[in-house]
Amino acid sequence: MNLLVFDTSMGKCSVAISCNGSIKYQESEKPFMQSEELFPIIMTLLEQNDLSLSEIDAIACTIGPGSFTGIRIGIAAARGIKKIFPEMKLLGISTLELLAYGVHNKSKNKNIVALIDAYRNEFYTQRFNSTIEPMGDITLVNKKDLNQFIEEDEIAVSNVEDNVKSCYISNINAMILLKRAKKLLDSNVFHDNIYPLYIKNPDITV
Repeated sequence: MNLLVFDTSMGKCSVAISCNGSIKYQESEKPFMQSEELFPIIMTLLEQNDLSLSEIDAIACTIGPGSFTGIRIGIAAARGIKKIFPEMKLLGISTLELLAYGVHNKSKNKNIVALIDAYRNEFYTQRFNSTIEPMGDITLVNKKDLNQFIEEDEIAVSNVEDNVKSCYISNINAMILLKRAKKLLDSNVFHDNIYPLYIKNPDITV
């Protein structure tokens, strides 16, 4: 399966392509340039694999929570490609799920609490079991309450360093997205359409 994945949910844009056992990866050098750099990076990696978009079997992207603008850019790109090539499989994966997946081999059958900095002293949080099944909805937790929120027999993983007990630090990028997407697609999990997980309103008023 030729698989194209990209993450635009955080500061940088990253893209990975898996083709015939070979993996190509590239990320933007500058933060917050997703709209300018996503498609040039995609086209560069396609050329490196001697592929065209029409030869991609499946596409996956992150759907949030994260950067409001970044999420919108990634989902719009994935939907646009899917519309041009309707036979292509489509998959949207949350950033919290990716964080949990990145440490599930270290969890020793413990529940995992994934944490993403939502700024203004808040974190997006979601619990997963050791097989990365969600145990509840995404919630917002105040930074000062995080240590009380995480149970003694749970582990935590975050995208930023903070004073949280038993917390792993992990990046969100297209490489970990590629690994998770492969697992899900192998289990025949994909979506007819994908939607953003904004959770809270953007910090913009008109």
